[in-house]
Order: sequence, then structure tokens, then C-alpha cells
Amino acid sequence: MFPPPDARRDLASRLDGRRSTPGSPPASAGRSSSQAQSTPGSPPASAGRFSSQARSTPVSGGRSAKWHVTLAFLGDADPAAVTSALAGRSFGGPFRLRIAGSGRFGSVVWAGLAGDVPALADLRARVVSALAGFPVDERDFKPHLTVSYRFSRTLLDDLATYDGPEWETSSFAVVRSAHGEYAQLALLPLTTS
Repeated sequence: MFPPPDARRDLASRLDGRRSTPGSPPASAGRSSSQAQSTPGSPPASAGRFSSQARSTPVSGGRSAKWHVTLAFLGDADPAAVTSALAGRSFGGPFRLRIAGSGRFGSVVWAGLAGDVPALADLRARVVSALAGFPVDERDFKPHLTVSYRFSRTLLDDLATYDGPEWETSSFAVVRSAHGEYAQLALLPLTTS
């Protein structure tokens, strides 16, 4: 899921205004993957190393253009088969999110999400259910945006007090990532009907 450009710019501006921040996350060493992503208010992002992600059109250039929430990481799954498995299904209605707080996984520093996180978790569960039979990463779902792969106490502390603008997530994208670049394969709407 790629938060809308304004939300990512707001966070990047906050971080850039306090200190110089680490570069964008490294490319996935030449591997490609599929992802499903949810899209806040605008067309969602692509699935790289195939995944389903929620997102909006990325901010042009810079590390923030790659900040996203992965709903399901599928490694090297066939993109056409993944897209077909998700087509025509109901994934629930739109919901509101915002970037807030921080955390870390080892040396990885991330920004958290707030708002209707239960609806995001429900979207993720529906995506994973639709992808039964695919090699979905089985780790617990901890919605976040990876901001740096290099630990920084200053960055972690700056993010801890951040509470960004809210946005509506109204779709999610199937995205393919290769060599650190994302390509949208499909955009799936979130509807109440």
C-alpha cells in the first residue's frame, strides 16, 4: 500500500527538516516479486517481488516514493496467476489511515499506521484468503512503512511523535518489484457493495 503523495511528502518533509535521513531501501537484489497493496484515495501501487499492496500514485523521485505497506508478499509467484486469483472478489469498503508512530525490526526503522487499522487487517486477511495456495509470507501482519534499513535512534525518536494527515484508502494494487522499481499490474477497488 502506498500512502498518497501528500502523506509521504509530509513525513519526508518532517524528517528532512530535522536531520539528513538515510537513503531509500535497497533494491531487492535483482529478484522480482509480486505484492498486493491498498491505495489511499488514489490508484494503488504495484506489486513487486509479487505482493498485494495498498497505495496511491508515488511521489515523483526520492525515497518516499517507495514507502508502502505490503499486504501479502508472494516472492516469485506468477503475476498473471496472482492477478487472476484476486480479480472479481470483494475486499470490503474504503477506510481511513494515517502514518503515526515508529518501531523497528532489528536495524530496520519503520513508521507505523493509525486510523482504521482493523479494516486494513481485514483487507489483508481477505487478500491472503483469495491467494490460498500461493506462497504467502506467514509472519504476523504488522502494518508499517520501512523508512530505513540502517538503525538510527534519532530517526526512530523523530518518527515516534509523528502523527500525519489522514487519507482514504479506496483501492489496492497488485505490484511487481524488480531491481527496486515498482510496476502496477492491477488496481482493485474497495467497495461497500
